[in-house]
Amino acid sequence: MALRKWCVFVLIGFAIMSVRGCDCAGDPGDPYKDCLDNDLDGYGDNCMLGPDCDDENPDLNFSCDCDVLEYEGCPCTEGEEPECWEADAKFLDVGICKAGKRFCENEKFTACIGQVLPEKERCDNIDNDCDGSTDEMLTCTDCGPRCHGVDTGPGTEQEFELDDDNNRGLEMDPNGNIVLEEGENIRLTFLYVANSDEGTVSKINTETGQEEGRYISALYSPDPRNRGSARASGNAPSRTAVDFNGDVWVANRAFNQQGTVTKIAHQNCPDLNGNQQVDTSRDANGNGRIELGDPAEYLGEADECILFTVNIGGNNSVPRALALDAGGIEGGMGNAWVGAYSENKFYKLDPSDGHVLAEVAIGLHPYGAAIDSKGILWSCQQATGRIVSIDTNNNTAGDVIQIEGWSGSYGIAVDMKDRVWVGGYQLEGAARYDPADGSSMTVPTPNVGVGRGIAADADGNIWLAHSWLTGGTRVGRVTRFNSDDGSQLQTFEFPSGSLETIGVGLDFDGYVWGVNRQSDDTCKLDPGTGAVECYPTGAGTYTYSDFTGFALRNFTAPRGTYWQVFEGCALPTETRWKQVTWEATVPDGTLVTIYVKFADTIDGLQSATRYGPFTESPVDLIAEGVLEGHYMLVEVILSTDVEDLTPIFKGLGAQWVCQGEN
Repeated sequence: MALRKWCVFVLIGFAIMSVRGCDCAGDPGDPYKDCLDNDLDGYGDNCMLGPDCDDENPDLNFSCDCDVLEYEGCPCTEGEEPECWEADAKFLDVGICKAGKRFCENEKFTACIGQVLPEKERCDNIDNDCDGSTDEMLTCTDCGPRCHGVDTGPGTEQEFELDDDNNRGLEMDPNGNIVLEEGENIRLTFLYVANSDEGTVSKINTETGQEEGRYISALYSPDPRNRGSARASGNAPSRTAVDFNGDVWVANRAFNQQGTVTKIAHQNCPDLNGNQQVDTSRDANGNGRIELGDPAEYLGEADECILFTVNIGGNNSVPRALALDAGGIEGGMGNAWVGAYSENKFYKLDPSDGHVLAEVAIGLHPYGAAIDSKGILWSCQQATGRIVSIDTNNNTAGDVIQIEGWSGSYGIAVDMKDRVWVGGYQLEGAARYDPADGSSMTVPTPNVGVGRGIAADADGNIWLAHSWLTGGTRVGRVTRFNSDDGSQLQTFEFPSGSLETIGVGLDFDGYVWGVNRQSDDTCKLDPGTGAVECYPTGAGTYTYSDFTGFALRNFTAPRGTYWQVFEGCALPTETRWKQVTWEATVPDGTLVTIYVKFADTIDGLQSATRYGPFTESPVDLIAEGVLEGHYMLVEVILSTDVEDLTPIFKGLGAQWVCQGEN
């Protein structure tokens, strides 16, 4: 047996005396001759080992033997907690873990545990986070030598960078992490009302009530700039929907004609005629409303803020329902979903130019639409109590659902719990359907008026517009009640001249707006005091969709979103994606959710299958199937239910394998 000699040394920096037993004399020419120093670990040259330090325990060949009571798995006495450096036993990147300790558990020493210089685990076979394990919670070791990976975030080679294209509703904290943007930065201050009888749209300032713009609802003349073409009359606009940028989409029913959808920019309009200014509608004389006969205030088709008009379906398709989804890699823009009433179909439109991305047939005539936080679009048919869903993530329709005990429907909304609400129409009240359990609830409003437009606020209430009593008497009013049980019903009257309230919506200051068709005005209600002010619009005011953008920001997308694209193997080698990892601080009441997509081109990511949601790191992509494509898009969603509280997103990583690589 090899000569045993005892060594005594001082642990520099900790003033700890420890005794080690060495198993063999060692060979000065062997690379593992010095188990303690080589000027790497700070112990000093005391113990010389050869390659056969421990014949009975070959796994300990590169360390002193178990007599030293120092290494993982060696015998120990309960209560002993010797200090150590993790790299002693590994001879790898000495110094990553300093001033650690081993603990005696079940009469054997644990790994060296310490976090003076903590790091995130990586696919490098090193104990980066100093917890005694290497690459734990990662599947990258399955990749073997062919595994590739990248980390992004503070402290990595690729720091986070936010720009207009890769995020919505987010900002950087002082440490370079991603957090939710403060609410003030996303508040919109305009609503858009369709004036059905004159084919225009009014832009109303929600702070002042003043009309600051009026736009033709459909471009109809041949246009060399290719913005669109529609009839000059009979557009009959109704639903409007405001996107994340404050731009508005308008559905034109155009009965017995070609139905269309128009998009109008809120700001950053193009200078189409090159005269170094944007020619658009404005309140030139400052009287708070737009005069159609004044070319300085109303420009018709010459208005450069009208981005485009596109045809929807065939002749007499009657585009009615309109809603916007949470969008994709375009950042602040979401796709528009337009329901063609006569065709029992929805069209999904690209936000940049309105071209059709998908067509989805449904089992009813779409009258209104709203999209919940899961990306499920809900649509109702007028005066039936029937609703249907479309998964906007994969463009598939569900079965038609009859709300139990309810035969009325008109406007539609989703609340903060993703429950679906419809107004009565022919019935005085509203009804709720809960997709989570299939349950239904009705809320009668006797002697208040039939239910028309409907909206949810951020405080757990439902607001319902009322147009007339069942006997035919026209009224102008809205009601409020609790969304959980229908209690606390309260009625708010508009001035006597404001009649037939069709639509209701919330602005970002907490005020409630009613749209009145018979009186061509819109009224602003203070829910706290009951005070009401009304402001004129155009002729035939007729809107009861998300005309402020409040529902989109609070219910469809109550969150901030970050998109990052990872590029895989050099072409033409195929990429097989293995996993996604992330690091985040997630306080109670907040959430980080991950989705992924794969495609061979950047453009292809938009329509690719969306996998998720994932809420725990790491995500084993192998378990999701064979996920291939040159690019992977990771969608990171930060959300909160607590005011002024945000999750903190600190890092994002990806691993992949190149097929056929040696």
